[in-house]
Formats: sequence, C-alpha cells, structure tokens
Amino acid sequence: MDGRPWVMGWREPTHLYRYPNEEMRLLTRHYELSDDVGYRFSNREWNGWPLMADTYANWLRGAMGELVFLAWDFETFGEHHRADSGIFPFMHALHDDLVKNKMKYLTPSEAIATFKDAHEMPLPEYGCTWAGDGGMDFFLGNEAQQGIFRLMHHIYNKAKLTKHPHLMDIAMWLLQSDNLHLIQWFGRIGPEAEVLLAEHGLMIGHYPQSFEYASLGGFAATRSSGQSRKASSTTPIRRLRSAVMRVSLPRSR
Repeated sequence: MDGRPWVMGWREPTHLYRYPNEEMRLLTRHYELSDDVGYRFSNREWNGWPLMADTYANWLRGAMGELVFLAWDFETFGEHHRADSGIFPFMHALHDDLVKNKMKYLTPSEAIATFKDAHEMPLPEYGCTWAGDGGMDFFLGNEAQQGIFRLMHHIYNKAKLTKHPHLMDIAMWLLQSDNLHLIQWFGRIGPEAEVLLAEHGLMIGHYPQSFEYASLGGFAATRSSGQSRKASSTTPIRRLRSAVMRVSLPRSR
C-alpha cells in the first residue's frame, strides 16, 4: 500500500501494520524516499540533485521506525532515468553504503517474521496507488478508462464461468492496470499533449492554427502534425505517431 499522508493520517510508513481485527499484514511504501530515486533522481531542478549513494543511505538510516519499504517501477532504470544520468553507478554504490550504515535487506515475508507487533491501521475508503498524487485519477479519471474498466470485469467474469485456464490467463492479462494508465490522456488537446510529449523528449511540431483545439489522437489520425503556414520546417508525423503508441495505447501481449 502506498504510504501517502492522506492514507496514513497521523501514522508513519516506517512500521508494519495490520488491518483491524485481522491477521493480514500491511506494508506501506515510503513514497518520499522511493520517489527520490524513482522520479526525482535526474531532475536537475530538484534541491537534492545530484543524489549520491552515501547521502541516500543516510536518509534511509535517519528515517524513524523499524523499516523503510522502498518500491520502484522497472522503467525507473533506463526510462525515467537514462544511463547517462548515473542511476546505474548509484545503485551499484548504494549496497556498500547501506552496509556501512548497518542496514540489511528483508523480503516482505522476512519483515513480517521479524517484526511481530503490527500496528493497527484501517484501509482507506478509496483505492491508492503510487501514480500521480496517489488517487485513482490516473486509472479511472476519464470516460474511456471507466468504460474499459467495466469491460475488463465483464471479460473476467465470463472467463471465470468457463473455468478454462487459458481464457482466465488472458482475462488476467487484460486486467493489468497499465491498460488503463496508458490511456489517461484520452481526449486531451494540443497544449496538454505537448506537455506530455515533452516529458518523453518528443514534440508535436510548430503550432498549427488549430493547436489549442485539436486532440492528440487527431494529430496522429490525420497523419499530419498540423503545421502552421508560418512554420519554417516540419516534424514527421511518424515521430508523433510513435509517441502516441508509446504513451497513450496499451501494449499488445
């Protein structure tokens, strides 16, 4: 579970928790220390840049509590932070600095076995995630996501009725959250799309006359970047179409 302030309330994410009147244990991701590496590591405007392994190890050691639960996306290494950001040497050096600070690694099962006393914590009324501000807007924030979410459950329930392992496997793959996350920009218009593409080192091109009103899907569907007549050069639409496929459409299996 993500250890956001609105989830934790007065509690700290550096303890093991349990659901009230249940034996189920809850591990809460330390979202600030996780995101220092997961998202902020290569941000030169961040006041913690450049982040060194010994500094980060000291931050972990200084966190009050029994444990620090860190979690990162796989794309942290190579997509969020390219190789030339120094992320790989940072990770190689981090182990030695953790050892110097007398810290050790634990799997979730080992953490549960080590810390017998779990503090009671009710689950939040709404689902939480480590995307964005921790709410569900990244997954269910627009009508396309909500419609696909309903279809996901129809497919899953029908697959369960068949009791066919292959169909159940397909249904589970279709239920992956990325299939919702990657269409969060459904219906967004030119200026909003430009911001998204800039994060991936891509661009729409010079502003077209309809830039403020055209949608990202419209730019791709018409095979045109909608160049303004005043523009001195053009950006091949295949670059934009590639961007749409990368950031707006779910990958096929």
